[in-house]
Amino acid sequence: DWIIEQSEADPSFIHAAGIDSPGLAGSPAIALEVVRLLKNAGLDFVRDPSFNPHRAPIITPKNGMRGLKMGALGKNDSHGSADVNDEKRMESNVVCKCEKVTEAEVVRAIRRSLPIDS
Repeated sequence: DWIIEQSEADPSFIHAAGIDSPGLAGSPAIALEVVRLLKNAGLDFVRDPSFNPHRAPIITPKNGMRGLKMGALGKNDSHGSADVNDEKRMESNVVCKCEKVTEAEVVRAIRRSLPIDS
């Protein structure tokens, strides 16, 4: 069961817990509920006019399994280096077999538009 509620100790603190796999599909509605709860707690929101809520999709056409390798990361796989050979390895290292998602796709998704600060 999902828990989306104000804290009894501090109404401006919202608990959002127990959210499993359907949480991704439900995340827009969860966000709206959290905003509603925060407004009820007296939080005043100011819209950011520069905020763009739309992100361009990453579409990577797949060509079967050619050039892809399956298996756990080994000592020869990439670990964050920008070396050209590492880039090639990331393009062929599959991290999700069902959808054929490569390590390079994950790295590109992490690095785009939202800064990673920690």
